[in-house]
Amino acid sequence: MRNHKYVRVFVNENLGNQKNITLNREKAHYLVSVMRYKTGDRLYIFDGESGEYEAEIFNASKNDCSLNILSKVREFHCSPDVMLCYAPVKNVKSEYIIQKATELGVAVVQPMITQNTIKTGANTERYKLIAEEAAEQCERLDVPQINEIIELKNLLPQLAEYNILFCDESGQGVPISSLRANAKQSILASDTQSPMDCFVADASRNDETIPPLPHTGEGWGEGKNSTLTTQKWAILIGPEGGFSKTEIEQIYKLKNVFGVGLGPRILRADTAIITALALWQNYFGDFNISPEFRG
Repeated sequence: MRNHKYVRVFVNENLGNQKNITLNREKAHYLVSVMRYKTGDRLYIFDGESGEYEAEIFNASKNDCSLNILSKVREFHCSPDVMLCYAPVKNVKSEYIIQKATELGVAVVQPMITQNTIKTGANTERYKLIAEEAAEQCERLDVPQINEIIELKNLLPQLAEYNILFCDESGQGVPISSLRANAKQSILASDTQSPMDCFVADASRNDETIPPLPHTGEGWGEGKNSTLTTQKWAILIGPEGGFSKTEIEQIYKLKNVFGVGLGPRILRADTAIITALALWQNYFGDFNISPEFRG
């Protein structure tokens, strides 16, 4: 019997009270025909709801694979509540963006169409499969939600309850380092003071005098009812040609908008996505949590 400790499979059903399951045809084909698994082999399965389990195959064929659930190996914890809003990029496959967004811990992926968007199509079902595969590989316990593509003008009203990290390439955004000192406080600012007022007031300070923003990631991992998960964030990144002047004005009219720059260089859209997600995770997400040791 081979013991495949690091092979993981996502199962789209709650495993909490089950003793055995039968995988669908696609998952069975992957395990038996691609990975060459057979009866008696073990793997990890997770459901995005109750945790991760060690399981053993008791029946294996090309189109059918049944598992006995042996034990729970990890309790469930959700990823930070952050949504990536991006415009599909012409020369970069969206599969790549979905994969990297999943690895970087987004909860929701929202493709959008802006005035300068060239590629307006989105294969949502394909993207969902890519997200599942990426979650299996990176040892997430959940799989991000992939939404249907939507026009920016219809998306903006839906962001009213979010804190928005707006990657503003027009030059109006403040240095990303300003997040460290004022973002957390400005979220709690009074209705008469916008988050950008707090940012701009501090942007001229020497970076060395800015105290590090305490990580808020300690609360992630305590389940879907964690109080920190009520702080919803959206990261807004434009297409190759950037947002139009009108769109930028519309975005800044929203209540909790944090306009930031990503440095002095012009980044490709896909590079900006990865950069913004990594920076957000560092300041507000779960980058301060070490991966669980696998013996």
